[in-house]
Amino acid sequence: MANPKATKCRHCGQGGDLYKGAHRKCHGEYCRRMAAAKKGPNFCRRCLVVIQQGFKLCADCAAASRKEALRRFEAKRRQRKSCGCGCGGELPIGFTGRFLPDHNPRLKQRRAQKPSQKAAGVKKAHPMGQIVVGSKRERPLAVPRVSLADLPATNPHNVEPRRIPPVGAAGWSVSEARRFG
Repeated sequence: MANPKATKCRHCGQGGDLYKGAHRKCHGEYCRRMAAAKKGPNFCRRCLVVIQQGFKLCADCAAASRKEALRRFEAKRRQRKSCGCGCGGELPIGFTGRFLPDHNPRLKQRRAQKPSQKAAGVKKAHPMGQIVVGSKRERPLAVPRVSLADLPATNPHNVEPRRIPPVGAAGWSVSEARRFG
């Protein structure tokens, strides 16, 4: 004969939906407390004061850390940055790029390698190779469109369609339609 089922939680003493004699939430908290006790006390990473589990800094050190981070952020934002090309020019406040306009060395190299076609006076050929005939533009190799009705019928799996006889009034002959219709 088996032991009788538990009616109260072994951790909190309350009734309810129990699994193996305890609420799942109560059992989880119990396991976390046991693991923390086995691990030992938790210390602040700055001032080495014993603090609550789950935190890295005590309340005083956390406030000081937030203030320092804000101070560093503001100083970095206020700092005047110089151009990345080495010309010594200062970037405007709030400018997000690394170079002043027209100082980016990569863009300068691309412009030097590829001269613009307008500056060279070269006209670019049309991709379709359009030829002007009279007043209309025509494509030289234009192929007329083919309708689906002109294409041969394809039957890839050699399946022949079956004719199903019509049902109801659609299947009546002319004489039946006169009689019943």
